[in-house]
Amino acid sequence: MTAAPQGADELASRLQSLHPWLRDDLEATRSTSYTDSWLLEAPPREVWPLISDTSRLNRALRVPRATFEEVGGRRRGSSRYFRWALHWDEPPWDWVAEQVLVCRKSFRKGPVQAVAAILVLEPIEGERTRLTVWYGWIPKGLAGQFAVPRITAYLRNSYEALLPQVEEWIRDHREPSTWPLLRRPAGVSGARRRRVDDAARVLTRKGYDEEVVHDVLEHLVRGDPMDLDRIRPFAIADTLGLDRHETLAVALRLTGEGLLRVRWDVVCPHCRGARASLSRLDELQPEASCEACDVVFQTTSERLELTFRCHDRLRHVEPRVYCAAEAALKPHVRVQLDMRENVPVVLTLEPGRYLVRTADFAVQTPLRIDEDGASSGRADEGELHLAPGATLVLPDQGGRWLVEALWNDRLAVRPTDVLSMSEYREVMGDERLGTDMALEMGDQAVLFTDVVASTELYRKLGDMAAFHAVRAHFSVVFGLVQAEGGAVIKTIGDAVMAAFTTPEAAARAAAQLARADFGDLQVRVSLHSGRCIAVAMDTGVDYFGSVVNEAAKLQQAAGPGEVAISETMAAELGIDGAKTPYSLGGEQRVAVVWVPGGVDGRGDQI
Repeated sequence: MTAAPQGADELASRLQSLHPWLRDDLEATRSTSYTDSWLLEAPPREVWPLISDTSRLNRALRVPRATFEEVGGRRRGSSRYFRWALHWDEPPWDWVAEQVLVCRKSFRKGPVQAVAAILVLEPIEGERTRLTVWYGWIPKGLAGQFAVPRITAYLRNSYEALLPQVEEWIRDHREPSTWPLLRRPAGVSGARRRRVDDAARVLTRKGYDEEVVHDVLEHLVRGDPMDLDRIRPFAIADTLGLDRHETLAVALRLTGEGLLRVRWDVVCPHCRGARASLSRLDELQPEASCEACDVVFQTTSERLELTFRCHDRLRHVEPRVYCAAEAALKPHVRVQLDMRENVPVVLTLEPGRYLVRTADFAVQTPLRIDEDGASSGRADEGELHLAPGATLVLPDQGGRWLVEALWNDRLAVRPTDVLSMSEYREVMGDERLGTDMALEMGDQAVLFTDVVASTELYRKLGDMAAFHAVRAHFSVVFGLVQAEGGAVIKTIGDAVMAAFTTPEAAARAAAQLARADFGDLQVRVSLHSGRCIAVAMDTGVDYFGSVVNEAAKLQQAAGPGEVAISETMAAELGIDGAKTPYSLGGEQRVAVVWVPGGVDGRGDQI
């Protein structure tokens, strides 16, 4: 239901009492403002994701599409309202998560001098929220006196059409697929539909989960266009309740089928925005920059995210921008305020660790939130320990303050998640890293195979027959590695090095390899897991480090049909076997020798 209307003066006073730093915006625009309020049957924490997703919100409000360019770290926008062309400068937005969101524009061309768009969320007893919108304009000349009422009437009609739908959605069901801000097309037809059906059949025949294939393709053909210019497989998996690894594998296979395109996004560690999008890792440079944050940063693994775009042969999706810097794209930033005076802010933060800092990093204050914390603190007084709902004073530093949650974006696909997948290696072909690049890969499971007594084998069979036997053995090894989701990194003579994202997958592959029939060849296997790095080699993207070296040296402990495993990895997997010594750099170590399917074998249960 709509809340009781208030006059601009009364409303300005109330909003200023809630957020004193809004005073200048409210005073400057109260004479030509559009205001309204609604009571929503949900608490602010549930309303905030709707309101902060301002690109989708503005589209639903029928706000004309804007185009942006970045100049000196600031956004410049342009759009057209009715017959007026508008061009403006748009500084970073202000917000306090779950409380208030402010967008300001200073116009360089058009009938308006400036505008402040303010959305305020107030908790009301009974888990409800009062949503108040304030659009305050400063018109420019006679044209502005004529334009502002028309623009205001347009916005009022748009809000009055949209907000009842939001109210109904919140009150009745909150089903994600019927979210009023979504735009879902009917689907695709004709040649595009045939491509989708063909891809589904191909992936199902290759053994991919039929439900995952169907749900991912359905998302691609009927998803909101705003979700398809930068597709995050883990986000799709979590939303649809699918297995993450299988969803990523399906997305890679759909890339091979020509329905998606792969991109490596270089992500700023501070604003989390994609500062560059690369089609291949070959294009990656050791450093990148973010003008908006005025920083240069190293392009480590944590700064890279694999995303996908819809291929035009599936759907033509244009990036559609309705606003410059929406809070929904920066969920880790809980407060962002440009201060010119000391301002108290009541924090709405969950227990955890945060960083309070200035935009230029001149002040960086660790913040811990828990029930034992103080009721107030000041951002420049050293490490802070505050209670939920505490008041934080942001002093005048002549710029922006931010309060950031210290969290890892678990929806991001990093190099450690994908470079050891056979699907990625097949799709990207001979991709290489730059010669100066090395990427931290985190924990990987590394597997080596080796042909036992190969010199005697070559002498016995002759070079040509031995060559064909080794080639046939490669085919079996590659197939078994791929069947467990691993990737062959390289071959070294008649040996194979492979990597897997989990120890369990590596152990299953090792068990199959140890039991495989290679004809005249006898093969042994070794396994180790731990942190390694990806580097550029003649063979493409190679793995390097002590874990790789130890995995190779472990082979000396195994015989034909056996798997030598490092003690730590065997303990992690619960695998028993004979303890056998081996040498690593002159140091004597102990391996667990496993005979899958034998008296000590437990491979079938892994």
